[in-house]
Formats: sequence, structure tokens, C-alpha cells
Amino acid sequence: MTLNTLAKLQTQAAPTVSDSYVFLSTEQAHEVLAEFGFFESKYRQGKGTGFQKHLSIFERDTDNDEDGRFNLLLLNSHNGTSSLRLEAGYFRVLCENQLGSGDIGIRVAHRGQALDRFADAIPLVLQQMQKFRETKQLLRDKTLNDDARWELARFALELRGVGVTGLDDYQLTRNIQNMLTSRRYEDRGLNAWKMFNVVQENVVKGGIRLYQNTGTIEQPKDVLRKARALTSAERLLDVNNQLTQRTIELVQAA
Repeated sequence: MTLNTLAKLQTQAAPTVSDSYVFLSTEQAHEVLAEFGFFESKYRQGKGTGFQKHLSIFERDTDNDEDGRFNLLLLNSHNGTSSLRLEAGYFRVLCENQLGSGDIGIRVAHRGQALDRFADAIPLVLQQMQKFRETKQLLRDKTLNDDARWELARFALELRGVGVTGLDDYQLTRNIQNMLTSRRYEDRGLNAWKMFNVVQENVVKGGIRLYQNTGTIEQPKDVLRKARALTSAERLLDVNNQLTQRTIELVQAA
């Protein structure tokens, strides 16, 4: 097995899994989604030997709007490191960035009649896709005040593991401001949709400079570092969902 093997094409489970593990082929999941009109538009996988976690993004021609495309994200592995996950998402064309819906989606364990359970659960995720359409409109219609924007940026810093212990007011303020800084003119504005996209892109793509405490509580060592991009498929899903959910909570509390 070579490092370049596409995990999604695997026809068997890794030899390291237990006898109770049920192989759930990613190709079979693709075939089920095709019955609902979805086609794979993007694919990524981490390093491994052909059984590792891999992420496919599916789209339909009917799910476009003025900013991008609503889609589905399928995460699977064949080595027992993850269940099969299917979640609703959104691809924003302007920044070529993938967003999460904030919903948990479905998780199908590799046991029993896994493929049947996956097929039966797809209508639920399609409902989440429709809900995300409504969420997007809600965010476009609402404005976040200074306190809400600060809280969103602070939450994003925590998602990236940037602690505040040992940072002085100046360093923390700089971190917040950098997290809230847009990368393009079109993202400038105070409505929740724009602010969410700015913060989400900074969290996921990295590249912004942040003060980080690399020492202890007793002896903090604060350094200015450039945040790295997130590359783990599962981490991307989880961070996207948590950030979306927190944005929705801040909008609802406004």
C-alpha cells in the first residue's frame, strides 16, 4: 500500500481493526448520495497508508445562491479512527472557503447494517441544509455589537488553543483585533454573516499574527507567532460547527 493510495477507493478495512468492525465503503456512500443528485466536487485526505480519514464534499446544481453553494461534507475512514459522518455545509466562492452549518449531522458507526442506516439518515441532513439557508439569512439580517464581536473573536481564539493567561491587555486586544480583521474589502461590515466569515477564515486558514503564551502560569512566555492553517479534516468540521453555533447564539441573544 503506497502513501498515495486514495482512501475513498479502498475496498476493504485495515487489517488492524477488530472482527466486529463492519467495512462501510466510501464509494458505496457516494453511490447513495448520487441517488439524491449529489456529485463529489472536492476531496482531501491526510497522510496514511490508504485507510486514513478522508473528506469528500458533495454538491448539487440546484443548491447555489448569490454567494456560493450549499453542500454536504462526508468524512470516513477504514481503520477504525472515525465513524462515517455526513453534515450540511456551505462553500463561499469569494474566499474559496468551506463553512459548517453548526449542526451535528449524522454519525454512522461501522457496525451492523451501516450502509442502510446511512441511507435512511440522509433526509435528516437535507433538512439541516435547508435550516442552514435560513441561518445564513438570519446572520445577514443581524448586526453584532462590539461586545458580541469581541466575544466571537475570543471564542475563536480559544478554538485555536490560544490562551489568555499571561497576556496583558495590549496583547489580548491585538489578538482580538487581528481575529476581526477582514482579508478583503467585500467582507467589511458589521452584519453577523460578514463577521462570521471574517473570523471563520482567520481561524481556519491561519496566517494572522497572534500573541501566544508558551510558558507556565508562574512564568508566562508570550511570543508573537503566525497562526497555522487547520489541515485535519475532522478538526475542520468540528471547529466550523462550533464557531457557527456560537455565532448563532450571539445573534439570538442580541
